[in-house]
Amino acid sequence: MIVLKDFLLRVRNCICRGVKRKPLVMDKYEKLGKIGEGSYGVVFKCRNKETGQLVAIKKFVETEDDPAIKKIALREIRMLKQLKHPNLVNLIEVFKRNRKLHLVFEHCDRTVLHDLEKYPKGFA
Repeated sequence: MIVLKDFLLRVRNCICRGVKRKPLVMDKYEKLGKIGEGSYGVVFKCRNKETGQLVAIKKFVETEDDPAIKKIALREIRMLKQLKHPNLVNLIEVFKRNRKLHLVFEHCDRTVLHDLEKYPKGFA
Protein backbone atom coordinates (compact mmCIF):
# COMPACT_ATOMS: atom_id res chain seq x y z
CA MET A 1 0.00 0.00 0.00
CA ILE A 2 2.87 2.41 0.79
CA VAL A 3 4.46 1.70 -2.59
CA LEU A 4 1.23 2.60 -4.39
CA LYS A 5 0.88 5.79 -2.34
CA ASP A 6 4.47 6.82 -3.16
CA PHE A 7 3.88 6.07 -6.83
CA LEU A 8 0.70 8.18 -6.92
CA LEU A 9 2.48 11.07 -5.19
CA ARG A 10 5.28 10.93 -7.78
CA VAL A 11 2.79 10.91 -10.65
CA ARG A 12 0.92 13.89 -9.19
CA ASN A 13 4.16 15.79 -8.69
CA CYS A 14 5.17 15.14 -12.31
CA ILE A 15 1.81 16.40 -13.57
CA CYS A 16 2.00 19.54 -11.44
CA ARG A 17 5.70 20.23 -12.00
CA GLY A 18 6.30 23.96 -11.89
CA VAL A 19 3.21 24.67 -9.78
CA LYS A 20 4.21 26.12 -6.43
CA ARG A 21 2.52 24.48 -3.48
CA LYS A 22 2.06 27.35 -1.03
CA PRO A 23 -1.00 26.79 1.12
CA LEU A 24 -0.86 30.31 2.56
CA VAL A 25 0.15 32.28 -0.54
CA MET A 26 -3.40 33.66 -0.96
CA ASP A 27 -2.97 35.35 2.41
CA LYS A 28 -0.58 37.85 0.85
CA TYR A 29 -3.42 39.12 -1.37
CA GLU A 30 -6.40 41.24 -0.36
CA LYS A 31 -9.50 40.36 -2.39
CA LEU A 32 -11.10 43.56 -3.75
CA GLY A 33 -13.93 42.10 -5.81
CA LYS A 34 -14.99 39.77 -8.57
CA ILE A 35 -14.00 40.72 -12.12
CA GLY A 36 -15.66 37.92 -14.02
CA GLU A 37 -16.72 34.32 -14.20
CA GLY A 38 -16.48 31.63 -16.85
CA SER A 39 -16.89 27.92 -17.46
CA TYR A 40 -13.64 27.00 -15.74
CA GLY A 41 -13.42 29.47 -12.91
CA VAL A 42 -13.72 32.92 -11.36
CA VAL A 43 -11.40 35.94 -11.64
CA PHE A 44 -10.91 38.29 -8.71
CA LYS A 45 -9.27 41.71 -8.51
CA CYS A 46 -6.77 41.60 -5.64
CA ARG A 47 -4.00 43.68 -4.11
CA ASN A 48 -0.65 42.35 -2.99
CA LYS A 49 -0.50 43.37 0.69
CA GLU A 50 3.30 43.65 0.62
CA THR A 51 3.81 45.64 -2.59
CA GLY A 52 0.41 47.23 -3.24
CA GLN A 53 0.43 45.80 -6.78
CA LEU A 54 -3.02 45.17 -8.26
CA VAL A 55 -3.41 41.67 -9.68
CA ALA A 56 -6.09 39.47 -11.18
CA ILE A 57 -6.35 35.99 -9.66
CA LYS A 58 -8.03 33.30 -11.71
CA LYS A 59 -9.34 30.48 -9.53
CA PHE A 60 -10.10 27.29 -11.44
CA VAL A 61 -13.08 25.25 -10.29
CA GLU A 62 -12.52 21.67 -9.13
CA THR A 63 -9.13 21.19 -10.80
CA GLU A 64 -8.29 18.11 -8.74
CA ASP A 65 -11.68 16.44 -9.15
CA ASP A 66 -12.20 17.02 -12.88
CA PRO A 67 -9.41 15.68 -15.12
CA ALA A 68 -10.61 17.72 -18.12
CA ILE A 69 -10.42 21.03 -16.22
CA LYS A 70 -7.06 20.05 -14.75
CA LYS A 71 -5.71 19.32 -18.24
CA ILE A 72 -6.95 22.69 -19.54
CA ALA A 73 -5.48 24.54 -16.54
CA LEU A 74 -2.07 22.88 -16.82
CA ARG A 75 -1.94 23.53 -20.59
CA GLU A 76 -2.77 27.21 -19.95
CA ILE A 77 -0.03 27.44 -17.31
CA ARG A 78 2.58 25.89 -19.62
CA MET A 79 1.65 28.29 -22.42
CA LEU A 80 1.59 31.38 -20.20
CA LYS A 81 5.01 30.59 -18.72
CA GLN A 82 6.46 30.80 -22.24
CA LEU A 83 4.73 34.06 -23.24
CA LYS A 84 6.50 37.19 -22.03
CA HIS A 85 5.83 40.46 -23.84
CA PRO A 86 5.16 44.07 -22.77
CA ASN A 87 1.83 44.06 -24.66
CA LEU A 88 0.54 40.90 -22.97
CA VAL A 89 -0.84 40.44 -19.48
CA ASN A 90 1.85 38.39 -17.78
CA LEU A 91 1.46 35.47 -15.42
CA ILE A 92 3.09 36.34 -12.08
CA GLU A 93 2.71 33.11 -10.12
CA VAL A 94 0.70 29.91 -9.77
CA PHE A 95 -0.38 28.24 -6.54
CA LYS A 96 -2.81 25.69 -5.18
CA ARG A 97 -5.26 26.28 -2.37
CA ASN A 98 -7.99 23.90 -1.28
CA ARG A 99 -7.18 21.59 -4.21
CA LYS A 100 -7.80 24.39 -6.73
CA LEU A 101 -5.26 26.02 -9.03
CA HIS A 102 -4.92 29.81 -8.83
CA LEU A 103 -3.19 31.87 -11.51
CA VAL A 104 -1.99 35.36 -10.56
CA PHE A 105 -1.81 37.86 -13.44
CA GLU A 106 -0.97 41.52 -13.82
CA HIS A 107 -4.19 43.53 -13.53
CA CYS A 108 -5.42 45.71 -16.41
CA ASP A 109 -8.11 48.33 -15.89
CA ARG A 110 -9.01 48.42 -19.58
CA THR A 111 -9.17 45.68 -22.15
CA VAL A 112 -9.65 45.58 -25.89
CA LEU A 113 -13.11 44.12 -25.24
CA HIS A 114 -14.06 47.18 -23.14
CA ASP A 115 -12.88 49.50 -25.93
CA LEU A 116 -14.78 47.55 -28.60
CA GLU A 117 -17.96 47.75 -26.53
CA LYS A 118 -17.48 51.46 -25.84
CA TYR A 119 -16.64 52.32 -29.47
CA PRO A 120 -18.52 49.78 -31.63
CA LYS A 121 -17.88 51.86 -34.79
CA GLY A 122 -14.17 52.26 -34.10
CA PHE A 123 -12.00 55.10 -32.82
CA ALA A 124 -12.25 57.37 -35.90
